[in-house]
Amino acid sequence: MDVHRSRSLGMAALIFILICLTAAVFYGAAPVRADDVAKPDPIAIDGDTATVDVRLYTDEHHTQKLEDPVTSTSTLYGAFSAQFKGGKAPTPEKNIAVYKLPDTIVVDDNDGGDLMEGSEATAAKAGTWKIKDNKVIFAFDKNWLASNPAEIYVGANLSFELADKDTSSGGNASVVFPGVGTIKIPIKDGKVTGTKSGTFSQGADGVAKVTWTVTLTVESYATDVSFTDTLGDNFDFVNDSFKLDGKKLDSQPMIDGQVVTLDSLGNLSRGNHTITYDTVLKSGVAANGGDLIKAENTATWNWAGSSDGDNRTATAEPVTFGYDMIKKSNGSGTPSDIKWTVKLNQGKLKADMSGYMFTDNLDGKQTYTGNFAVYKGDSEASGVKICERKLEPKDNFFSYTFPNNLEDKYATYCIVYHTKMNDTSSYDTVRNSATIERKGSVSGTDDGSFTPQLTGVVPITKRLVRYDEAATTGRATWETKVALKAIVNAAHPGEVTVKDTFQSAWSQKLGVDESSITIKIGNTELVPGTDWRPTTSYPGNETKKNYDLKIIVTDNVKAALENEDYAVITYDTTSEALSGWYSNFAAVEAPGLRLQWPFTEPIKYVVNRETMPAVEKPEAESKVSWVENFDWHTVDGSDEKGAWIVDWTVYATAKRVIRAQMASSNTMELESWAGNR
Repeated sequence: MDVHRSRSLGMAALIFILICLTAAVFYGAAPVRADDVAKPDPIAIDGDTATVDVRLYTDEHHTQKLEDPVTSTSTLYGAFSAQFKGGKAPTPEKNIAVYKLPDTIVVDDNDGGDLMEGSEATAAKAGTWKIKDNKVIFAFDKNWLASNPAEIYVGANLSFELADKDTSSGGNASVVFPGVGTIKIPIKDGKVTGTKSGTFSQGADGVAKVTWTVTLTVESYATDVSFTDTLGDNFDFVNDSFKLDGKKLDSQPMIDGQVVTLDSLGNLSRGNHTITYDTVLKSGVAANGGDLIKAENTATWNWAGSSDGDNRTATAEPVTFGYDMIKKSNGSGTPSDIKWTVKLNQGKLKADMSGYMFTDNLDGKQTYTGNFAVYKGDSEASGVKICERKLEPKDNFFSYTFPNNLEDKYATYCIVYHTKMNDTSSYDTVRNSATIERKGSVSGTDDGSFTPQLTGVVPITKRLVRYDEAATTGRATWETKVALKAIVNAAHPGEVTVKDTFQSAWSQKLGVDESSITIKIGNTELVPGTDWRPTTSYPGNETKKNYDLKIIVTDNVKAALENEDYAVITYDTTSEALSGWYSNFAAVEAPGLRLQWPFTEPIKYVVNRETMPAVEKPEAESKVSWVENFDWHTVDGSDEKGAWIVDWTVYATAKRVIRAQMASSNTMELESWAGNR
């Protein structure tokens, strides 16, 4: 291996060159193995056996001599050479030579390679080399040595790190190279960077605390590290809470108001080091329910080897917390039994609930039923009941006061109770409000509402009116029937949206003919642009067409609904009349409308177009059906169950030859398919 053909093997790699200064011819005899170091005893390369030279650099290409200070973790580079003295060179009888590298540097083991006698491509192999246990081992070929008995020279380029990473700034690392002596390497500190974060907690005594963590990352070694922390106005430092790497500091810092100073954390070794300490919320800091308290903090640090360009500051993301005194859910259930749940004291910052009074107020459309119950915890299911009392139906409010000797003062509580609507057939929204308060303390108010779901009425249906032209013109006529009167009475919306989805088995141009749309309520035909308007026509994909329209609840619509319950929408869809299945379904929605199932069932038809005269596919033997236990795992690997099945039988030359099925997943868009014949 010559200087022009050297290879880089990483931090601890060594690249070796052997140069023989006498002319020689290599006849190809087998070399002695490099690991045969014990027989015979190797020649130690040092000042007694060779003239040794070592030069150190800070770069791989040896252009920058090692003169200025480096960090204790820097990768350094060296050029080693040794010319054996007369009578000390390797011989055929003693062909192993070893250079012992200093223990104060780190060089990895290396399996090495061949020694070549020159830099030419035709250079002869003179032996092998390797590194083991911080030793460079040269094993010379005996025949080569017999032909080259004098002026043997070895050389190596090496990269290494110092073994001792904990050398202080301003000091020196002494490295003793055999045959050269001591080389002193000047050392400086590396960079120290940091991050900061805080964690909020509240103890059983109610004290609000933020624990701060500063992580200092030391690049190599940091000498005489100092630390200063500046705290926001809402908190105080906790004495004797400062720790370094989990161990309480023997010398706690000096606290001066919102600033704390650690004059010296000592010397820090390479790696991450954590400084932790506690701060507590000042007693005079108050917050209303829903308002947030902010904890802010900035840390700075310094060390002996720092420079003006170093970043020595870390500001934590503010830690925010506050009270959440009351959260009232909307009612659930039916008009005859509405369940209400109110959660108290849910915030990160907990109030002492002793002596707090809860009050609930109803509107005039409902009445209390049964009992109210108070639970410790955030739900009826997981909480522990601590009180239950009867509610009076004649009252429009009730109150509960928490005991002054409350056992768990800083817990979350919830109150559960029931009401019923005075008119259980009404679709009106009912409301109530609740407060939690204690004189001189944080308080809160919240509201809830309940709107009955539309019940006893199918909100929307769809039917296929005709599709006799579907195989020729691609047109099909549909009717969508919307229970508009019930929807308007239930939700009192200003408009009602009807959404339509038309799909096909094969990619083609699908559409809705807007000119064909008519909407009637009884004998009243709604006026386009006034009583209804199209809103969005989605392209979907090539197998789907989405189309929305809005029915506007105008005076004309309201008048028509006095004598009729339903709006009937009739319209045509268009296609390219390709063979296969076609599907349509619709949905209805309106502001404030709550429906358990706002969709219609998908309606399907099948187009059979003859493509070859010899093949017959009778319509009578084409069937579309829903198969609930269809397993999609065999088709696409999913766990989905259920599919629409198109099943037909095809005849050729009067013999039954094909029976095929196609399946669609049970989604409202019916897009997944198995089979394409």
